[in-house]
Amino acid sequence: MKLRLFFAIMAIVCFFAILGLAGKQDYVDHVILSMSQSEYDSIRDHLLSETGSEPSESDIAQYYIDKHQE
Repeated sequence: MKLRLFFAIMAIVCFFAILGLAGKQDYVDHVILSMSQSEYDSIRDHLLSETGSEPSESDIAQYYIDKHQE
């Protein structure tokens, strides 16, 4: 009985974790699609020169949001 309850709780936790990840990806996609191609390229180049590695779309979206909230 305890094992069944454990697996049920783990399934619920995993379900909500997956929903959270999907929601974050939808948000990132929305932000990326709302900016112009030149803005995207500019932010990507800026982050690339800062870090030396290819930025993720999540990094680009976060930079865009931070820059527009100032």
